[in-house]
Amino acid sequence: MAIALKYGLPSGFLPGEKTVLWQRVGFMTFKSGLTYKWFFPIPLVCRGTFHITDRRFALRAFVIPGLIWEFAAWFPGQGPKGDGETIKSVRVASSRVAGKCLEVVSENKGQRGWLGLAMGREMRMRFYTENAEALVEMIRALMDREADAVVE
Repeated sequence: MAIALKYGLPSGFLPGEKTVLWQRVGFMTFKSGLTYKWFFPIPLVCRGTFHITDRRFALRAFVIPGLIWEFAAWFPGQGPKGDGETIKSVRVASSRVAGKCLEVVSENKGQRGWLGLAMGREMRMRFYTENAEALVEMIRALMDREADAVVE
């Protein structure tokens, strides 16, 4: 899926795809190529959630009622054909201002849609949350499990 801005309902998950964790998002930042974006929830105006499934990391930002910004990065070997957004690394990072965060780095071997000219192939997302360590462990375990299944 990479990045999509749409009006209406959020995209569904694939048949058989299971949600492992759902969590509301506070402050988050995105960096790719020449672009740098940030997001924070504003009550009654916008909110964000992320979902960790057994196949991917998905983010949804409900900007105003009906307008949705979606992003998904697949665990290696788990994405459908034509969707090249894959998680490259995940770690706990920190900043002096906002504290610890979950950092997810994804790579897209294709084009990032109409944003492709300003955005690079790699996207660095930071989600500032108190449970960053637990989230990193969970994502790494899912990535390792999926990588083992692909090799076998």
